Amino acid sequence: MKYVYLAGPIKGRSYDDVTTWRRYVEESLENGIAVLSPMRGKDYLMGERCIQDTYDEVMSTGYASLCRSRFDILSLSQAVIFNFLGAEGVSKGTLIEFGMALAKYPPIVKVVVIDKDNVNNYPFIEEGADFIVDNLDDAIYIINTVLT
Repeated sequence: MKYVYLAGPIKGRSYDDVTTWRRYVEESLENGIAVLSPMRGKDYLMGERCIQDTYDEVMSTGYASLCRSRFDILSLSQAVIFNFLGAEGVSKGTLIEFGMALAKYPPIVKVVVIDKDNVNNYPFIEEGADFIVDNLDDAIYIINTVLT
């Protein structure tokens, strides 16, 4: 089994917003490729319209979020999709995850999905990404092609 981690802004967004695109990617991947999501085990956030940084729930503390992201990216993943589409602010957590992916050895595939004028556009992203696209379908195609 190959794994792709699905990174993207969460804080300030609704539960539906942060899970819908992840489900779409998961349903579009070839057999043998599974997703790792920072939202797994967080069904208690269903209905949230504005997700916060942390909650008192065991999987939503700051440490738990960092621990899971670090484990998923550095230990399990062969690729990461960083979806910045529609981000209204700098996504600090996603940028930290990007740094983790950049530091991983052996390297993993880094696919950035980003709008042209997105606030998260930054030279480190442009230079560190393996692929930069402006839609999820291209990102899915890349992952399906590279990981199978």
